[in-house]
Amino acid sequence: MSKKQKALSLNFIFEDPLLSIPFILLLGYGIIILYSASFHSAERLYNNQYYFVKKQVLFAFAGLLSFLFFRFLPYRHLKKFAYILILLSLILLASVFFTPLGHKVGGAERWLRIWGFSFQPSVFSLYAVTIYLAHTISNHEDNMDSFLIGVFPHIILFGIFALFLYFQPDFGSIVLIAALIWIMLVSGGAKAKHIFYITASGGAAGFFLMIQKQYRVARLLSFLNPWEYSTTTSYQTTMSLKSFINGGLFGVGLGEGILKMEYLPESHTDFIFSIIGEETGFIGVLFIIILFTMILIRGFKIAEKTRDKFGSLLAIGITSIIGLHVVINMGVTLSILPPKGLPLPFISYGGTSLLMNMTGMGILMNIGASQK
Repeated sequence: MSKKQKALSLNFIFEDPLLSIPFILLLGYGIIILYSASFHSAERLYNNQYYFVKKQVLFAFAGLLSFLFFRFLPYRHLKKFAYILILLSLILLASVFFTPLGHKVGGAERWLRIWGFSFQPSVFSLYAVTIYLAHTISNHEDNMDSFLIGVFPHIILFGIFALFLYFQPDFGSIVLIAALIWIMLVSGGAKAKHIFYITASGGAAGFFLMIQKQYRVARLLSFLNPWEYSTTTSYQTTMSLKSFINGGLFGVGLGEGILKMEYLPESHTDFIFSIIGEETGFIGVLFIIILFTMILIRGFKIAEKTRDKFGSLLAIGITSIIGLHVVINMGVTLSILPPKGLPLPFISYGGTSLLMNMTGMGILMNIGASQK
């Protein structure tokens, strides 16, 4: 490698340190804590303590390639593929139900299984919707105060995706897409009264759907009083809270946590933040929160400084996807929010999530670099 190429490589790493450094630290720390959270389950289920880590590393390499590709592909090219990506998302969601590739886990049909790897179309859909919204809102910037032009088409879009996700069922992704559309409509200049109408309507519809199933009502009741239902619907939540209590200020040490030993289900996926709390304590939790906060602040700063409306909205959307996952995941593990299974970006086990979030970071860095 020539001196010029080395200089370019270093410049690439440190061109946006407030974004790249926390991103790299979260990736590296994610592999370490994933091993600690998963080795017991991996040994018990697959007779290989590195099973989950090895698969995560493979997706991390795939994510790195995708990250580099989208970091250097001019982000404006994505506008050309907005409609194609939406169509592809719907095809993938339909394939879960109507093709042999559909894979059911725990009673939920959310995955496609290809060559031994599971892929979750709903995660891809979040980024496809983001690109589509950035495209359509920027194209109709002068008409966003019109309900029929600026708001209604996006409600229809949400309804189509929500229908597919409802039957999986995947209510976490429905909430994410609803929140994402809401944020981007607000950022795109939709009228306050239109935002109020869709917020009220969405809240009423969500409440109606929640009370249609007894298990959803039970989840809400257990959220309001988790210790009363600690042996049933709130078992995971109370075990999660015990993890943070056990961790104290400095934690019990990496690899030394006990609640992952079959006491806390999903400890390497949705509840990996609880393992961080137990093994690294308040200091480790604070460190992770600071890293995510740096990414979110920098992401929204990029959106603020980007003169191109499409790029600005795209940065808002990508940052919001990461931020929503972080807030909901941490909120659930700390019993601040009702139970909803969502991974912690860059840390939880899950190839689709890791791949797509690394892709999103590549696009976000691309947008930031284009403003210099």
